[in-house]
Amino acid sequence: MDNASYVNLSRQSGLMKELNTIANNIANANTVGYKKEGAIFSEYVAAVGSPGAADTARHSLSMGRLAAHSSNFSDGEMRSTGGSLDVAIQGEGFFLVDVDGQTQLTRAGHFMTNADGLLINPDGHAVLDAGEGEIQIPLEADSIIISQDGSLSAGGIELGRLGLVTANETELSRAGGNNWISNGGFEPLETGTILQGYLEDSNVEPVSEIARMIEVQRHYDAGQKLLEMEDERIKQTISTIRQVS
Repeated sequence: MDNASYVNLSRQSGLMKELNTIANNIANANTVGYKKEGAIFSEYVAAVGSPGAADTARHSLSMGRLAAHSSNFSDGEMRSTGGSLDVAIQGEGFFLVDVDGQTQLTRAGHFMTNADGLLINPDGHAVLDAGEGEIQIPLEADSIIISQDGSLSAGGIELGRLGLVTANETELSRAGGNNWISNGGFEPLETGTILQGYLEDSNVEPVSEIARMIEVQRHYDAGQKLLEMEDERIKQTISTIRQVS
């Protein structure tokens, strides 16, 4: 395979990965607390030809590749639901959930209680308090109040306090289920504001994502056409050599 084909294939591979990223954003446009993801490309330069050549510019090959993904942590729209256990964070901060013994972070505040009165998320994972402990709500509690600092109370009796933390966004990695893992740890957020009866919608803008998908698809189709043309050129060259020989 010649250098032009290598360069084009690396480009096609990156564009396909970006298409997958955009498709995932569109699929999560209605997911509570979802943060849209972007693709970061980098240049990869490989040496080709004879080592020690005088003109190195003629003996290197530049290719693009998908180096990493970035996440946009801007706030989504606050949507009023009226649900007593629906909460949204205004500004920075994350809730804490226990996933198989691991504390993970999330912006999705659609909570509920299970048959035992344990506060959980829709995946059945326990929502944690500031001390990373589970939050128990009495089954007979009929009017739950959640203050802006995350304190839960019913009938004037405090039941616990939602864990609200902050973390370095550059050290967060997606853990699945709309959760995050903080590789650098997290710290309590004392100044956060929690809104009861609201949910934070995804910050994905479907129209922008679809427009970007169309643009990337066009680039991919152009690259595919170039590959087909290069393949045809190679076939013709081989056929000509055979005829000459």
